[in-house]
Amino acid sequence: MVLGCADDANELPRGVEASIWASDGWAHIVFKTRKHRPRGSWLKQKCICAKGKAKEKFCVACRLQQLSAQRARRQRMWTSTASQLQALVRKFLTDMGHQSGSRFTLKGFRAGRATEMARSGSGIAAILVAGEWRSKAWLAYVNLDECEHAVLMQNALDEDSDGEA
Repeated sequence: MVLGCADDANELPRGVEASIWASDGWAHIVFKTRKHRPRGSWLKQKCICAKGKAKEKFCVACRLQQLSAQRARRQRMWTSTASQLQALVRKFLTDMGHQSGSRFTLKGFRAGRATEMARSGSGIAAILVAGEWRSKAWLAYVNLDECEHAVLMQNALDEDSDGEA
């Protein structure tokens, strides 16, 4: 993954598999291909610290903006592969005594975001867009035990009635 720019949203340069950048309060990641997205994927995360939802050190968009200022465009952002990162996090969690640390996968980030969006009252349409889901597969990622079922269902009904004329 390299430090990129908005031009990468249209087409990644030759030899670049993924690009990441921050602009206008958003973090952007573009992949040339993904498992179920052979034509690529563009994921976006809005700044969450500006609205007081989190501290700046936990805001992906702001942290990426800071990191970008320290690096040159097209410079590799990380030297670790996804499997190396996963192994490192598993070791870290296991060393901390987390019971299921050895089973951690990077999908935990996607599931955590979907759960947090549902918990904070985001509608189903917003969750689907954020995770690039087109079906009920998102339900496998959301921990419904941590969400207010009534709020999630009300949001779904509100979205459905908004689409009717």
